[in-house]
Amino acid sequence: MTSFFFELKTLRTVLDIFTIWIALFVAYYIRKNFFSVPLADQISGLPLSIFWFSVVFSFYWLIVFYYTGLYKIERKENFNYEVIKIIKGVSLGLLGIVAWIFLEKLTWASRSIILLFWLLGILFIILERCLLRCLIYYLRKRGVYNKMVLMVDKGERTFDFVRELSHHKEWGLKIIGFVTFTPTDEKEIAGYPVLGSIDDIPDLINRKVVDIVVMSPNWRKPGKMASLIKLCEVYGIDVYFIPEIFDISFAQLKIEKFLDFPLILFYTAPKDYWKLLIKRLIDILGSLTGLILFSPLFLLIAILIKLDSAGPVFFSQKRVGLNGRKFVLYKFRTMEEYAQKQLRKLLPLNETGGPAFKITNDPRVTRVGRFLRKTSLDELPQLWNVLKGDMSLVGPRPSTKREVALYKDWQRRRLSMKPGLTCLWQISGRSDIKFDKWMEMDLEYIDNWSLWLDLKILFKTIPAVLLGRGAK
Repeated sequence: MTSFFFELKTLRTVLDIFTIWIALFVAYYIRKNFFSVPLADQISGLPLSIFWFSVVFSFYWLIVFYYTGLYKIERKENFNYEVIKIIKGVSLGLLGIVAWIFLEKLTWASRSIILLFWLLGILFIILERCLLRCLIYYLRKRGVYNKMVLMVDKGERTFDFVRELSHHKEWGLKIIGFVTFTPTDEKEIAGYPVLGSIDDIPDLINRKVVDIVVMSPNWRKPGKMASLIKLCEVYGIDVYFIPEIFDISFAQLKIEKFLDFPLILFYTAPKDYWKLLIKRLIDILGSLTGLILFSPLFLLIAILIKLDSAGPVFFSQKRVGLNGRKFVLYKFRTMEEYAQKQLRKLLPLNETGGPAFKITNDPRVTRVGRFLRKTSLDELPQLWNVLKGDMSLVGPRPSTKREVALYKDWQRRRLSMKPGLTCLWQISGRSDIKFDKWMEMDLEYIDNWSLWLDLKILFKTIPAVLLGRGAK
């Protein structure tokens, strides 16, 4: 039984394929028996056609599910995260199927079957994963499919770690005991037996099952730590450090190798190279398309600005971008020509409650400028900033040097991601939101960033702009 569940990924894969097949056949059955069926759907041998269709697409589903992280086994992952992955995986998988159906002109695949298949696919996969998770938790609590953990020495955070494992037996991590860096008379640590010193580990590994070694580092014994890591490397056993000197609240950590030096990296901004590459490609494609499509509108707005007030068509200003990089941001001019010189007199009227300056009925704004601000058309030239790479389509709005100089320490983290044309603030009320809340929303975006989140923000930007919510 234990060895069987060590092949959990294989089990999940097989169950996912069968579940998707069942969803497709149930969708077809419901469509055929509970709705009026067109003549084209009554082709003889149709179920066989669906069967071969589902077989061919099984490999495609596996690739999509793998890409969306459904085969990354996380022992302590919240089921809510898995549900989100399932919805993304089934939805992305459906896009490929729709494209195939369209190209092959499969007459049996009506819109109602596709919609039913999407809904049932999500529902059935969620039920399958829920049942599988319950079964695995049940078995882990009874000692099946456990990974055996050997603790090395103790520190302040070691006891917190041990306590957390004891409260979550469903994670399947079972502590077999402790070893210490130097011999000790202690019989127990945190309720677990002391099995010897670090010198006894080779014998322990030969006598007992050890899957994972969790070490509380002793920096006075660097040689012994290095020897232990080398030994575990030879034996093929994973080694984890409990960092006693770090108090990390939200930063993520990973090890990177630079030349021959292993370095510990703490980071908060996204570091996934391929996802960031896709984000940049979307930026290039989106900004280039926008500049071409809106070029007639650029000309019309330029004419209106020149007819309305004296001054240049475009307003340019130095802004602060990724990690403090300065760049020139472009907008259509919406204020009088020398509006910046009047800013100091208006600062006491600021309505954002922070460094950013926003007021209702700003006297410096021109007639055309009010319309451009209300519709956000004044931001269109920033498509050029996106194409150049100074900005992204989605990201925290770029701040001025004056604003950044007044940031609190925790607010500066918003500079860790490239500024954007739109963001959570833009779709949630804009100027109606106080400054600190605005900063919190930007950090929430950074901490939860994904390509899917970018797409949702882009789609929600359209109604926000059309309705002019919070625009001043």
